[in-house]
Amino acid sequence: MALKYKLGTEVEIKSPPEKYYNIFKGQAFHVPNAAPDHIQGVDVHEGDWETHGSVKIWKYTMEGKSEFSKRRLNMMTKIGQQPYWY
Repeated sequence: MALKYKLGTEVEIKSPPEKYYNIFKGQAFHVPNAAPDHIQGVDVHEGDWETHGSVKIWKYTMEGKSEFSKRRLNMMTKIGQQPYWY
């Protein structure tokens, strides 16, 4: 049986929205450079970095434990819209 939960936080980002959007859309491999203590890696599992619907595996540390999450990211076509994961 899989556990399903929702985790949320708010973070102030001092960056143009386009740059933030592009990092999560096609350059998620840069995220560990910004937060190496929390995120150890992002790898493509299905598809590629640029294709809508690609599956990425996120390796991270939560409360001192190494964990991973497999996510399919569906990005909207306009920057003003919210991305969503499932």
